[in-house]
Amino acid sequence: MKKILLAYDGGEPAKRALDQTVELAKNFNASVGVISVVPVHPGRAPIDPWDDRTVHAEELLEARKLLREAGIEPATRYADELARSRSNTTQERRGALAMYLRLALLTAIVALILLRWFGFF
Repeated sequence: MKKILLAYDGGEPAKRALDQTVELAKNFNASVGVISVVPVHPGRAPIDPWDDRTVHAEELLEARKLLREAGIEPATRYADELARSRSNTTQERRGALAMYLRLALLTAIVALILLRWFGFF
């Protein structure tokens, strides 16, 4: 084992995973990379407004600090490229908003048709 990737969100399970990662990295002389993770919200568009970059940055800083305190230097070589590739553009945000609006309109039309069909309207 030469490389370990730690998914970290600051929670208690993540801290236990970090402790295990430290132990494995020391035993196998492995390099450690850290990524910040977010919960999955089923049914939402690809752009999640609750996905806060500041929170991710703080989580990564915390994980890196804890790893350094344990004597392990975390790998950060491609972090900037990954962040740029995952950034949401204005066009992506507009596309997600348009999808939400189309879905809301379609839902309203179907509701009106059903209400009319059953004689409520």
